[in-house]
Amino acid sequence: MGNLSSKIQNQKISRKQNNIFLKYKFKENPETGKKEVSEIELSDNTSPDSPKFLEKLTLALKNMTGSENPEVAEKIVAKIAWAMSSSKSELRLQDVTTLLHTLEPQNETEALLLGQFLALQDSGIQCLRDANYNEMFYHKKEFFQLSAKLFRCANETMQTLLKYRSGGTQQIQVIHVSGEGKAVIANEIRNGGR
Repeated sequence: MGNLSSKIQNQKISRKQNNIFLKYKFKENPETGKKEVSEIELSDNTSPDSPKFLEKLTLALKNMTGSENPEVAEKIVAKIAWAMSSSKSELRLQDVTTLLHTLEPQNETEALLLGQFLALQDSGIQCLRDANYNEMFYHKKEFFQLSAKLFRCANETMQTLLKYRSGGTQQIQVIHVSGEGKAVIANEIRNGGR
């Protein structure tokens, strides 16, 4: 997996300049014994000393959460990270900051819905993994059923998001196929000109 990742990173892929996300560095706190955020980096490696760092950091937070307010963005990320399935908080946080911006939330509501989707998908995948590595039939069956429920709920969450983004309207595309196999696509249907 690492080899594929490095090949992809080495390729010159044109991306939008605003497609920047956060990367966290962690250090162990000697008093608590827990890992804590020690440094925040940007995916484009902008130096914290750069005059553009704060501007890019704000843009990265907006890309990730749809919020202009850094405090709100931080709370959204923390809530979503808490729901992810990894036992290590630093992995949960990295997963959220890496994945959430790719789904392009436009505002805080969308960020929370997309976070719910990510957490449900993550838990569903963990249940599938547990089912595949479990030897007892009853446990296997339970894990497969639970993963199906989690994936169904994740799909419903995505449907809710799509309905939210479209304002609750549906667009229907009607395709008529004639006998020769040519299709006519009607983007809009109107009553006859009477």
